[in-house]
Amino acid sequence: YPQNAAGMGFGVGVSIRAGGLMTIEDTESYNNFGDDLFDDPFGCGVYFPGPTNTRRSLIHGNVPRNDGGGIHCEGDSLNLDHSTPRDNFTAHEGGAYFVGSGCLASVDSVTVVENRASGVGGGFFVAPGGTLILENSVVALNTLIGGGLGPDISGAVTSNNYNLVGILDGSTGVT
Repeated sequence: YPQNAAGMGFGVGVSIRAGGLMTIEDTESYNNFGDDLFDDPFGCGVYFPGPTNTRRSLIHGNVPRNDGGGIHCEGDSLNLDHSTPRDNFTAHEGGAYFVGSGCLASVDSVTVVENRASGVGGGFFVAPGGTLILENSVVALNTLIGGGLGPDISGAVTSNNYNLVGILDGSTGVT
């Protein structure tokens, strides 16, 4: 899903609006760009309000002006394994992932590196009411433009061990 642009809506690379289970395997979603200053897309790589499984995928170089540079999850479930989001950017929260209220994100064997956000959560942003379960993963070298807390993870995390997180400032529950 390369090099798409959109001014309004959700998910420039992949947008799952409602109903059913989406499985994304062995794919690459990259260089997608949201270009509207006022009603910009969420989740330039992938946006979904329904259950989604993402396996063995590379999500990189995506730039929305709203939340979730790589993936934006609202109100359902995301199972993400053996994937790499890197070099995504957002002007708000969640350079790689935005885990919204009601979203249950289970992340296993994922490498989240070199993502950036102007708000909080250069790697992950976990909103109040969102759940991030992290296992066997690396979350490091993510940054916040202008400084602040949560360059790698901002918000509450349930850690199922064997994680390497670069900077813990702004996150809770990581072991």
